[in-house]
This record gives sequence, C-alpha cells and structure tokens, in this order.
Amino acid sequence: MAPGFVAALDEQLRRHAQRLAGVDLASGDFTLLPPDGGFAVQFHTTAGVVVGAIDGVLVDPSAFGHPVALGWRATGATDQAIRPDQERDDLEFVWLQFPIAELSGGTTVDTRAAAAAVTAAFPVEWDVHHWASVSLLLQAQRAFTVDEQAALVAVVQRAVGDWNAREALKVHYLAEPELAADRTALRFYLDLGSAGPEAVVAVLNALGAAPAARAVARCTVGRRR
Repeated sequence: MAPGFVAALDEQLRRHAQRLAGVDLASGDFTLLPPDGGFAVQFHTTAGVVVGAIDGVLVDPSAFGHPVALGWRATGATDQAIRPDQERDDLEFVWLQFPIAELSGGTTVDTRAAAAAVTAAFPVEWDVHHWASVSLLLQAQRAFTVDEQAALVAVVQRAVGDWNAREALKVHYLAEPELAADRTALRFYLDLGSAGPEAVVAVLNALGAAPAARAVARCTVGRRR
C-alpha cells in the first residue's frame, strides 16, 4: 500500500470509529485481521461513484472478532477505481460495516461478584474483558524493596499452586513477574484456562493476608499490556 493511503486510512477510520461507537482503535486493544481468504480489494459502483472496499475481522479487547468492511473513494475522481498502491491527497475512508451496537455497550465483563469476594485491604480496580487470562498489577506505596518483591512473588506462586492442588479447573500458566524499572509496580500474568474469577479472588485474598501486602497501594486486574 502507498504510505499516503495507509496514513489516511488509519487516521480517518480511527475518527469514524470514535464517532460511531466511541472506541479508540489506536489504544492497542483492537486488531484488524484478514478474513479466512485474506484481505482482498473489491470495487463497487453506485450512481457513478466507485468505492473501493476491503473486508476484515476486528478483534476487540475481549478477543471477540467482528466482521467489518472499510471503504474509500477519491473525492477528486469519484468515477475512478483507486487502488491502495496509488498516492493521492483526496482520499476519503469510512467504515461500511462496523459493530456499533456491540462496541458502544463496552466489552468489559461484570466483575461485581468477584469484587465483593475480595478481602484484601488494598483497593482493587477491575478492567476485565474476559476470564481466559488476566494480569494483576500491584502498585507500591513506595518502591518495592527486594524482600517485599520476593515475598509478593512467593505469595502469588503459592496461591496458584494451592488452587491447582485443590480445584478441578486449573490455572494453566503463571508467567514470570515483571518489575517496573523504578520498582513501583509488579505485574503478574495468569492464563486462567477455565478457572475463572474465583481463582483471581483466591490469589488476591492470599496477597491481602500476607504481611507484604502493607507495601501495596492498589491492584489493577485487567489485560496483559
């Protein structure tokens, strides 16, 4: 694709999605993928206006794919088929098909029951779009010491191990924790499999019961970033 074509497509489709459904496609939470047959350019003519179109699948933050179609025309040459490798400064892009109702309602899941079951004293914020996997971001009162970091990691590892030892629905994977360069944040990523929110609550409550919890200012349960 021509660089100017790509730049105009990106900017105008982001603006159109914001107007249609109030979503920010530049947030990093959305991905445009090709359909099974790959991306293919089609041209349609209506009332003498030639519109280029490409079908795709827009994957939202919950990992659900929505069929979409984007279209374009050249305002200075509406009777011409403009291919993506052509450089023009009069291109107009729109979403021809877009999941307005689905995305306008948001994609977060209801976390009220999970939140009510948490006994940890530190506040927990929820930004969960599915229960297949989550990250737990612990933010420090001040920079975590080496001992606090080690204690928190041990608590999470033990909580996941205890869950898997007693429950039929296992946590599939606990990634190596990620410590921020300034040591003010510690992130854990859990592939929950089918364990669901109950496993998250168990880990949070184990953290809350640990002496090292005094070093935690808050926790955010959300997506891996």
